[in-house]
Parts: sequence; C-alpha cells; structure tokens
Amino acid sequence: MNLRSVYYSISPKSRFLVRKIYYFPVDFLNAIIKPKNKNVPNKGDIFIGGGDFSEQGNHLFSILKQYASLKPEHAVLDVGCGIGRVAVPLTGYSG
Repeated sequence: MNLRSVYYSISPKSRFLVRKIYYFPVDFLNAIIKPKNKNVPNKGDIFIGGGDFSEQGNHLFSILKQYASLKPEHAVLDVGCGIGRVAVPLTGYSG
C-alpha cells in the first residue's frame, strides 16, 4: 500500500487536516516572507489539482482567450466547479 492510497483511505475531513498540517510550514513562511494576494489560497487550502495556483489559472485563462475567443466585454458565468483558478485572472479581465 503506497502513501497515496493511505491518504485517500481516510475521510475527506481528515485529509483536509493532514494537508493543513503538512503545508503549515510553507504557508507560514510565505505569510512572513512575501505579500499575499488575497485571491490566492494557501497551499494547505488547495484541495484539488496540482501545480502553482496562479500559474495554472493563468494558463487556463490564456486557453479561454485563445480557443474560446474570450474578450473583456464578454460575460462569464463560473459555476463553481473548482477553487477559482480561472476566476482569479478573470476578475481583472472582464468588465
């Protein structure tokens, strides 16, 4: 049994607690060292997806602009199927 299967064998509430504890040092140091963007969650609060939150959101946002021809005057409905990776870059783009 690997670590990933052990992690997913515990309840979602317990996984959230384990994640908060695991990322506490990183989140604590980031809070001290660099200014916080209020729209970007702490690493311990990201419960889905991997990679850098802002980088991934900006990448998905650029895909929307390129393939969906998204323009600043367009209206966008975010139905809440994630933690806001794309919603954050959209806040400064849509009018």
